[in-house]
Amino acid sequence: MPFQFTCPYCFKKTLVLESLAGQKGPCVSCGKIIAVPEPPSKQPDAASPIGSTFVPVAKLKQRSKFRIFILRALGLVLGVAMLSLVMLYGLWPTFKGLKDRRDTIACMSNLQRIAIALNAYAKDHGTYPTPVVKDAAGKPLYSWRVLLLPYIDEQNLYSNFQLNEAWDSPNNAAWIAQCPSVYISPGSAGNVSQANYVLITGAGTIFPSTGPLKPAQISDGLERTLLVVETNNMINEWSKPFDIDVTKLNPSIGASGNDKIGGTHTEGATAVFADGQPAWLSVDLPSTIVGAAITPNGNESIPFDAELFKIQ
Repeated sequence: MPFQFTCPYCFKKTLVLESLAGQKGPCVSCGKIIAVPEPPSKQPDAASPIGSTFVPVAKLKQRSKFRIFILRALGLVLGVAMLSLVMLYGLWPTFKGLKDRRDTIACMSNLQRIAIALNAYAKDHGTYPTPVVKDAAGKPLYSWRVLLLPYIDEQNLYSNFQLNEAWDSPNNAAWIAQCPSVYISPGSAGNVSQANYVLITGAGTIFPSTGPLKPAQISDGLERTLLVVETNNMINEWSKPFDIDVTKLNPSIGASGNDKIGGTHTEGATAVFADGQPAWLSVDLPSTIVGAAITPNGNESIPFDAELFKIQ
């Protein structure tokens, strides 16, 4: 039975017998040698062969549309991700500023609680607590922070602390890791057992070597005299006796170190006055103002503007 095939050279359609399939010969039109293919009846079904990779055109279009959808979706996701990164990068200073401000306010809240506790202690005992508790022989045992525990809702910790032993005795060393959170600045990068709030001690302060004053002995006014300040403590445990000796005090606010005010916040330091009012000591605050605020009976003529001690 004859069938029609097309010459691959001249594209002339020719009828040939099925018996000539597979044989070679000259094309009747162009004369070039060609091989006669198998008749269509013996070729595999192109529409749906077993094991074939043929896909109908409709399905190809469907797959193509699906791929385009996926690519567009991926592009949208990547675009949103890139936009988010750009926005985050642009807003990072704002986020950091908000965190710094939140940490500063939380720090001032801690100091206010400590000031309230110190004044409650003074009401019960007549004076503010001694910065360093000593034994009968004059050996330093532990810090005022231990004495204040009952006044900051840490009665259980106070009950477990051996008051006749040093802060690092086998019994008391077990409680070093239990530093009350109110003693730790939120802006500190130190160990959780290291407190960040200290007294300023020495001649001309609320805590001279002769013994701590009574609130009533602060003639400059509770609202004009600093009671507690923050410091960037990185080495001293909370129960260990340590504060700032006024003779070693660095007048620069915000400097890093255990004898300096500040270091856990940018652009300044937190503190609290003896009346319980928290304060912000800017790095631009004149050293004369800082010195006047430390002395309880200096009778300084320097004006104390409340705006100087607020977060800008």
